Amino acid sequence: MAESKPQSARPAPEDYYFLLEYCPDGILLLGPDRRILEANSRACEFTGYTREELLGRSGLNIFSSEVLTREPTRFDLLDQGQVISREREFLRRDGSRLPLEMKSMRLPDGRYLSFFHDITARRQRERAMRASDARHVALISAIPDILFQNARDGTYLACHAGDPAQLLLPPEALLGKKWEEVLPPVLATSVTQTTEKTFATGELQYLEYELPLADGSHCFEARIAPGPSETSFTVVRDITQRKRAEQELQESERRLSTLMGNLPGMAYRCRSDRDWTMEFVSEGCLELTGYVPEDLLKNRRITFAELIDPAHRGRVWKTWQSRLAMHKSVQMEYPIITASGKVKWVWEQGCGIFSPSGELEALEGFITDISKRKRSEDRIRESERRYQELFLNTPDSVFWVRQEKDGGFILESANPAQVALLGIAASALAGRRLEDILPPDLAETLSTRYRGCLGQGRSISYEESYPMGGPPRWFQTLLVPLRDAGGKMCRLVGFSRDITQKKNAEEALLQAQKLESLGVLAGGIAHDFNNLLTAVLGNVNLAQMQLSPESPAQPYLANMEKTVLKASELTKQMLAYSGKGRFVVKLHDLNHLVQGMTHLLQVSISKRITLRYELEPMLPALEADAAQIQQVVMNLVTNASDAIGDTDGSIGIRTGFLRLDEAYIASTFPNQTLNPGPYVFLEVSDSGCGMSPEIQGRIFDPFFSTKAVGRGLGLSAMLGILRGHHAGIKIYSEPGRGTTFQLFFPASETPLAQDAGPQPERETLLQGLVLVVDDEPVILETAAAALRHMGFTVLSARDGVEGLEIFRAHSSEIRLVLLDLTMPRMDGRETFQALRQIRPDLPVILSSGYNEQESAQGFLGQGLAGFIQKPYSLKELRAVITAVLSKASAG
Repeated sequence: MAESKPQSARPAPEDYYFLLEYCPDGILLLGPDRRILEANSRACEFTGYTREELLGRSGLNIFSSEVLTREPTRFDLLDQGQVISREREFLRRDGSRLPLEMKSMRLPDGRYLSFFHDITARRQRERAMRASDARHVALISAIPDILFQNARDGTYLACHAGDPAQLLLPPEALLGKKWEEVLPPVLATSVTQTTEKTFATGELQYLEYELPLADGSHCFEARIAPGPSETSFTVVRDITQRKRAEQELQESERRLSTLMGNLPGMAYRCRSDRDWTMEFVSEGCLELTGYVPEDLLKNRRITFAELIDPAHRGRVWKTWQSRLAMHKSVQMEYPIITASGKVKWVWEQGCGIFSPSGELEALEGFITDISKRKRSEDRIRESERRYQELFLNTPDSVFWVRQEKDGGFILESANPAQVALLGIAASALAGRRLEDILPPDLAETLSTRYRGCLGQGRSISYEESYPMGGPPRWFQTLLVPLRDAGGKMCRLVGFSRDITQKKNAEEALLQAQKLESLGVLAGGIAHDFNNLLTAVLGNVNLAQMQLSPESPAQPYLANMEKTVLKASELTKQMLAYSGKGRFVVKLHDLNHLVQGMTHLLQVSISKRITLRYELEPMLPALEADAAQIQQVVMNLVTNASDAIGDTDGSIGIRTGFLRLDEAYIASTFPNQTLNPGPYVFLEVSDSGCGMSPEIQGRIFDPFFSTKAVGRGLGLSAMLGILRGHHAGIKIYSEPGRGTTFQLFFPASETPLAQDAGPQPERETLLQGLVLVVDDEPVILETAAAALRHMGFTVLSARDGVEGLEIFRAHSSEIRLVLLDLTMPRMDGRETFQALRQIRPDLPVILSSGYNEQESAQGFLGQGLAGFIQKPYSLKELRAVITAVLSKASAG
């Protein structure tokens, strides 16, 4: 029996033949005279000529004339042994052009060999990727956030600012500078540390900080991510007023597939069995599968069927069976698992080899790696998905408009936020003109803005106010112009953010700051004026005591005392406006306070006005100063009377009880510091002329009044009283339909106690040594004279330092200290603490032009014996001293 010869590792000539025939690349063999000697089927398919028509033809005739003029074939380089690879257009027989990638070389026998690969699909993918990237660039440029790219040492490489006002320097001035040259030192350190953490972990890091800008301090959130080549990307967003957190668009990366080697991929011939037993594979097998050809041929380590992903084997086999049954070629994609376990997607083109009798003998074809293309397609799909998610889910309005030839604009598309804002179905918006969707005035205004944006050829940002079926709403809009394929500016994309709440908050803040500033001014003036009134009232009282009751000067002194007391009432109003008025806080029944003013209210309003009461019984008590509450009622009723004028009308006074929750407070009392809980309310309504929104916005301004005469301080003082009582206010008014004020006071959980009647005053001996400390000489003299008149021996000090020196010399003899709060060198609080350290049982009475709550705030729990507010009469001073000394004697 003859011994079988071992299989040759070199393919037989017929193997080269089918390799040449079924290679997906076109192959041309040219003679030394540059004429075609051989061409495979793929080359014929590319050129549109038959093999017989190509043979003997000049190889240069298959290129377009423009290509030959611009880029002639360099046969001199081929003759030098170089391999030339380039992309060219082939001129097909039918006149069409086909883009191909060509690789040419000179064979040792002087002939030339060229391989041609169809790159039509690749160019289409590249155009698709460029279009996708262009959309992303437009979208990034339209983001209203701030974007930075920095080198690792902090140098600014790039900057995009949606709002340049949020930058410390203009964008162009930032480039080339480092963090420490731009940011405050502490912030620069934080940014450096966070960025280094980003480089160390390779993960996204967050940083929040405050930064002073031209319009005030802003709070920002920075997201820092590592970038390529030792750089970092930072996205900065202003989160001062913002309700929602975070929008970012990531730019998808683009990688192009490249061909490796002369014949990328693997040519094969296999049996038609289920395992695809290989009879031949090309050298590209190793690069494609990780196996050397011998693993699939000689030692049968693995079959090609086992290379295919198990989840796809059935599909691949069925596709082959159906195509073979029709004697047609196969083109399909599927994943394989390489020797390293890596999954690769491949593209296969093959066909069946049939005998003359029609029996299937083998399968032949070519397999190339398309993993890069698949990943690229996946990235494009992922990029499109992210864009769609951002477009559909962002709370900001996003819209695309196109300018028509007549200058009008058509809405191309809009995201759900814009659709919801317009209140029109999405299907009814696309492709419609602005004037068909919006009111004519609004459509014309927007068209003018869009024309301006396209005319300037750059992005513009602005704020605008539009009526949207209710109160006007404010929007911050960014318009980005876009060019069409011809470079003409005819489309734009817009981003619009609702900033109504931000605008309202800014307006409320300005109003609060104005009132607070005026309150501080009023409080300071009232405090200083009270010091003067204290001296005047004290001297008047002393003069009254020195004269006999029958003295002709007594009536004049009495008039002076009344005048001083009236001036004191004015300072009380100023202190009430500043929130530092004198409150004598007790538990009160609101109904009793209102009923007790009935006669006073009736004589204070026109006789043509009817006063109506609707008082809810069994109201909870409220902690308040009765006089201040009654002043509020008087101000509201007299203002209501003035609003009605000389006509017939009515004023209603109503009380009631409500329990306010957080939602009601947030919607009804914006920018008012109310806590949820039980409240008693006072409502004063009138049938008068009502107020316009402009007047209603100024009624609490000091010295603003619609009356012919008057100070215009009543409602301003009332606002201070409400702030002091932690109360809220709500106003309803329309021109011609009257006005209603509702005041809400926190209800007390403590029930009203029964009045036990007046207590007998203990007799106190007004004698001994008293120290008076005050920086106003006239008050010092008046108080000392008054105390001497009561029977005390008096020592005087002009400030806290002098007072301590005097007290140390007489510490055991002094029975009482009358101490001013505001003094130079050492104020009342510091002096009090020093006195108590020397003698803890020392009775100290504090004196100030502010109310007790404001003045005694720093003395809580420290044993302050008493308080008296300036201006005070000698009678009031005597009563306070008597009470303090009586308590000290009893203790």
